[in-house]
Amino acid sequence: MDLAGLPIGAAHEIYRDAAVVAALCLAGCGSGSGDSGSGGVLRATFSSFPDYLDPAFSHSEEGWTAVYDTYVPLLTYRHAAGKAGSEVIPGLARSLPEISEGGLRVRRAVNYAVDPEALERIYAGQVVATQQVLPPGMPGYKHFELYPYNLGKAKKLIEEADPADRQITVWTDDERSQEEAGSYLVEVLKDIGFEVKLQVMNSDNYFAIVGNQSTSNLDIGWASWFQDYPHPNDFFQPMLTEESIFPTNTTNLARFADPQVSAKIAELAEQPMSPQVEAEYATLDREVMRQAPWVPYGTGTLGTFVSSAIDLDQVIYNPTFNQDLTSFRFK
Repeated sequence: MDLAGLPIGAAHEIYRDAAVVAALCLAGCGSGSGDSGSGGVLRATFSSFPDYLDPAFSHSEEGWTAVYDTYVPLLTYRHAAGKAGSEVIPGLARSLPEISEGGLRVRRAVNYAVDPEALERIYAGQVVATQQVLPPGMPGYKHFELYPYNLGKAKKLIEEADPADRQITVWTDDERSQEEAGSYLVEVLKDIGFEVKLQVMNSDNYFAIVGNQSTSNLDIGWASWFQDYPHPNDFFQPMLTEESIFPTNTTNLARFADPQVSAKIAELAEQPMSPQVEAEYATLDREVMRQAPWVPYGTGTLGTFVSSAIDLDQVIYNPTFNQDLTSFRFK
C-alpha cells in the first residue's frame, strides 16, 4: 500500500569501475506486446555480478539494472531520454490507477497520528517539531500546523477510508535514532489499524534502495534532506516535482506527481526573491501539505561547542557552509 513515505531523501551517484569484470547473459522477458512477441537474449556487462535477478530480493545497482531491463512491472517509466523518461506509464497494467479520496484520507490520518513531540524525545532534542516542507529561517517559511496530533481523528479517517490493503512496510536505516523512529512509526500504524512490517537497511545504501522503483513494498519510510543552497526551491524541485521521479536514485521519494504543483515550482524558481515570491512559497507549502505526500516531523539542529574564552554570541553558523571560523573571537 503506497502511503508515500516521510520523504525527504538524498540521491547518491555511483561511479562504475571502467574495467568490466563480469558478464551476464539473461533470457529476455517480454510482456507479449512487442513486435515479435518471442522474447530474446539480452547481453549485458557489469562491473560486478548482480546479487539477485528477483526484484523482491535485489538490492544492488547491478541487480536493479538487470531487473529493470528484463522485468515488466504493473507500472513503469517511459523508456526515453531526458524529462520524458520521468513519465509513469502502464506496464502490465491496462491503465494508470486513479487516486481515490480514500487514499488522501489515509495519508492525512498518518499525519494526525504521528506525534512530533514524541520524535523530539527519540532524537534527544536534535530535531525541532514541524509539519511542513520549508524549515524555519528559510525565505517563504510561515508556520502552520494542518495536522495537530490527534489519534482519535486519525482512527476516524481510517474508518472512513476503509482501505482494502492494510499491509504496510516501514523502511528505515540502521542508525540508532532512525531505527527508533521507524519502530515508533510501526506502533503508530498498528494503532490506527494496519498490519506493519519494519524493514531496516544498512545506512550506506539505504537511499539507493528506497530510491529505486524496482524495490518492492515501498509504502512509507524515513528520509532526510540537507539543503544544497539557501533557497526554498531546493526543498521543492528535487523532492516534489514530476521531473525528479527517476527509475533509480530518485530524490522524489514520495513519487509525488501533481502537474499544477510542478508548474508552480518551476514558475517560482525563475523569479527573483521578493516579499511576493516568499508569500507564494508559503502558500505552496500549505497546498502541498494539504495533499499529505509527506509526514514531516522535525527540522534537524546542530550544535557548536566552543571554549568558554570564545564569545559565543559572535559565532556565525550557516546551514549551507557550517561555521564561519573568522567569527570565532576571544571575549
